[in-house]
Amino acid sequence: MKQITLNYAKPFTGKLGAEVCGREVIYFPIKEFYQRTILLAFAFVLFSPFAFAQNGTVTGTVSGADGVMQAATITAGKTSVLTDNDGRFSLSLNPGNYTLVITHTGYKEVMQEMTIENGNTKTIEVSLIPSGDLGEVVVLGSRSLVQRSNLNTACRFNASKQPCLCKVAGK
Repeated sequence: MKQITLNYAKPFTGKLGAEVCGREVIYFPIKEFYQRTILLAFAFVLFSPFAFAQNGTVTGTVSGADGVMQAATITAGKTSVLTDNDGRFSLSLNPGNYTLVITHTGYKEVMQEMTIENGNTKTIEVSLIPSGDLGEVVVLGSRSLVQRSNLNTACRFNASKQPCLCKVAGK
Protein backbone atom coordinates (compact mmCIF):
# COMPACT_ATOMS: atom_id res chain seq x y z
CA MET A 1 0.00 0.00 0.00
CA LYS A 2 1.44 3.32 -1.10
CA GLN A 3 1.19 6.36 1.16
CA ILE A 4 0.07 9.55 -0.53
CA THR A 5 1.59 12.86 0.59
CA LEU A 6 0.97 16.36 -0.67
CA ASN A 7 3.65 18.06 -2.73
CA TYR A 8 4.21 20.92 -0.26
CA ALA A 9 4.68 18.42 2.57
CA LYS A 10 7.61 16.71 0.85
CA PRO A 11 11.05 18.21 1.27
CA PHE A 12 12.84 19.07 -1.98
CA THR A 13 15.80 16.84 -2.80
CA GLY A 14 18.40 17.53 -5.41
CA LYS A 15 22.11 17.62 -6.13
CA LEU A 16 24.08 20.80 -5.79
CA GLY A 17 26.96 19.65 -7.90
CA ALA A 18 30.68 19.60 -7.33
CA GLU A 19 30.74 21.97 -4.36
CA VAL A 20 29.31 19.28 -2.04
CA CYS A 21 31.13 16.35 -3.58
CA GLY A 22 28.07 14.91 -5.26
CA ARG A 23 26.11 14.23 -2.08
CA GLU A 24 22.32 14.46 -2.05
CA VAL A 25 21.11 17.58 -0.21
CA ILE A 26 17.64 18.01 1.34
CA TYR A 27 16.11 21.51 1.16
CA PHE A 28 13.41 22.67 3.57
CA PRO A 29 10.79 24.83 1.80
CA ILE A 30 11.44 28.04 3.82
CA LYS A 31 9.35 30.34 1.63
CA GLU A 32 6.27 28.10 1.89
CA PHE A 33 6.81 27.72 5.63
CA TYR A 34 6.79 31.49 6.21
CA GLN A 35 3.76 31.99 3.98
CA ARG A 36 1.78 29.39 5.90
CA THR A 37 2.95 30.76 9.27
CA ILE A 38 1.90 34.30 8.37
CA LEU A 39 -1.45 33.06 7.05
CA LEU A 40 -2.08 31.07 10.25
CA ALA A 41 -1.13 34.03 12.48
CA PHE A 42 -3.43 36.34 10.49
CA ALA A 43 -6.32 33.86 10.78
CA PHE A 44 -5.75 33.55 14.54
CA VAL A 45 -5.77 37.32 15.05
CA LEU A 46 -8.85 37.71 12.84
CA PHE A 47 -10.99 35.01 14.48
CA SER A 48 -9.80 35.05 18.10
CA PRO A 49 -12.26 37.77 19.28
CA PHE A 50 -15.14 35.55 18.19
CA ALA A 51 -13.69 32.55 20.03
CA PHE A 52 -13.36 34.50 23.28
CA ALA A 53 -16.72 36.32 23.14
CA GLN A 54 -18.19 35.10 26.40
CA ASN A 55 -20.67 37.83 27.29
CA GLY A 56 -24.39 37.85 26.71
CA THR A 57 -26.45 40.99 26.21
CA VAL A 58 -29.78 42.07 27.68
CA THR A 59 -31.56 44.86 25.83
CA GLY A 60 -35.01 46.28 26.31
CA THR A 61 -37.36 49.14 26.92
CA VAL A 62 -38.84 50.41 30.19
CA SER A 63 -42.23 52.13 30.08
CA GLY A 64 -44.67 53.43 32.64
CA ALA A 65 -48.07 55.07 32.88
CA ASP A 66 -46.81 58.19 31.08
CA GLY A 67 -44.95 56.37 28.27
CA VAL A 68 -41.27 55.45 28.10
CA MET A 69 -39.25 55.95 31.28
CA GLN A 70 -36.12 58.05 30.95
CA ALA A 71 -33.36 57.39 33.54
CA ALA A 72 -34.87 54.19 34.98
CA THR A 73 -32.21 52.08 36.74
CA ILE A 74 -31.61 48.46 35.64
CA THR A 75 -29.37 46.46 37.99
CA ALA A 76 -28.03 42.91 37.59
CA GLY A 77 -25.61 41.87 40.32
CA LYS A 78 -22.99 44.63 40.59
CA THR A 79 -23.74 46.09 37.15
CA SER A 80 -26.18 48.97 36.71
CA VAL A 81 -27.27 51.05 33.72
CA LEU A 82 -29.76 53.86 33.11
CA THR A 83 -32.29 54.00 30.29
CA ASP A 84 -31.82 56.63 27.60
CA ASN A 85 -34.32 59.28 26.45
CA ASP A 86 -36.35 56.63 24.61
CA GLY A 87 -36.49 54.25 27.60
CA ARG A 88 -34.02 51.79 26.01
CA PHE A 89 -31.10 50.07 27.72
CA SER A 90 -28.38 47.54 26.93
CA LEU A 91 -26.52 45.51 29.54
CA SER A 92 -23.55 43.20 28.85
CA LEU A 93 -23.22 40.33 31.36
CA ASN A 94 -21.17 37.18 31.85
CA PRO A 95 -23.10 33.92 31.35
CA GLY A 96 -25.18 32.82 34.34
CA ASN A 97 -28.43 33.40 36.22
CA TYR A 98 -29.33 36.97 37.15
CA THR A 99 -32.16 38.86 38.78
CA LEU A 100 -32.78 42.13 36.95
CA VAL A 101 -34.08 44.87 39.24
CA ILE A 102 -35.77 47.77 37.45
CA THR A 103 -36.52 50.93 39.47
CA HIS A 104 -37.63 54.50 38.89
CA THR A 105 -38.69 57.26 41.29
CA GLY A 106 -42.42 57.12 41.95
CA TYR A 107 -42.86 53.58 40.56
CA LYS A 108 -42.83 50.13 42.14
CA GLU A 109 -39.69 48.03 41.81
CA VAL A 110 -39.83 45.19 39.25
CA MET A 111 -37.68 42.05 39.57
CA GLN A 112 -37.20 39.63 36.67
CA GLU A 113 -35.22 36.36 36.67
CA MET A 114 -33.05 35.79 33.60
CA THR A 115 -30.48 33.28 32.32
CA ILE A 116 -27.67 34.72 30.19
CA GLU A 117 -25.86 32.51 27.65
CA ASN A 118 -22.63 33.06 25.66
CA GLY A 119 -23.05 35.47 22.77
CA ASN A 120 -26.87 35.58 22.99
CA THR A 121 -28.98 38.72 23.16
CA LYS A 122 -32.21 38.74 25.15
CA THR A 123 -34.79 41.48 24.71
CA ILE A 124 -37.30 42.39 27.41
CA GLU A 125 -40.12 44.91 27.71
CA VAL A 126 -40.88 46.16 31.23
CA SER A 127 -43.91 48.17 32.37
CA LEU A 128 -43.60 49.94 35.72
CA ILE A 129 -46.62 50.54 37.95
CA PRO A 130 -46.96 53.89 39.80
CA SER A 131 -46.47 53.50 43.56
CA GLY A 132 -48.77 56.34 44.59
CA ASP A 133 -47.23 58.61 47.22
CA LEU A 134 -43.57 59.48 47.09
CA GLY A 135 -43.53 60.19 50.79
CA GLU A 136 -42.91 63.44 52.60
CA VAL A 137 -39.87 65.65 52.25
CA VAL A 138 -39.15 68.10 55.07
CA VAL A 139 -36.74 70.99 54.56
CA LEU A 140 -35.66 72.95 57.61
CA GLY A 141 -33.85 76.26 57.50
CA SER A 142 -33.08 79.23 59.67
CA ARG A 143 -31.29 82.50 59.52
CA SER A 144 -28.55 83.67 61.79
CA LEU A 145 -29.19 86.88 63.77
CA VAL A 146 -25.61 88.01 63.14
CA GLN A 147 -24.71 89.56 59.83
CA ARG A 148 -22.32 87.29 57.95
CA SER A 149 -20.04 90.09 56.80
CA ASN A 150 -19.16 90.72 60.48
CA LEU A 151 -18.04 87.12 61.19
CA ASN A 152 -14.34 86.40 61.29
CA THR A 153 -14.63 82.68 62.16
CA ALA A 154 -17.02 79.86 61.42
CA CYS A 155 -19.56 79.02 64.08
CA ARG A 156 -21.71 75.97 64.68
CA PHE A 157 -25.41 76.33 64.27
CA ASN A 158 -28.09 73.95 65.51
CA ALA A 159 -31.61 74.83 64.36
CA SER A 160 -33.28 72.73 67.06
CA LYS A 161 -31.66 74.80 69.85
CA GLN A 162 -31.33 78.54 70.35
CA PRO A 163 -29.46 80.48 67.69
CA CYS A 164 -25.72 80.45 68.26
CA LEU A 165 -23.89 83.49 69.46
CA CYS A 166 -20.56 84.01 67.78
CA LYS A 167 -17.94 86.62 68.39
CA VAL A 168 -18.37 89.48 66.01
CA ALA A 169 -15.30 91.31 64.79
CA GLY A 170 -14.86 94.65 66.48
CA LYS A 171 -17.51 94.08 69.21
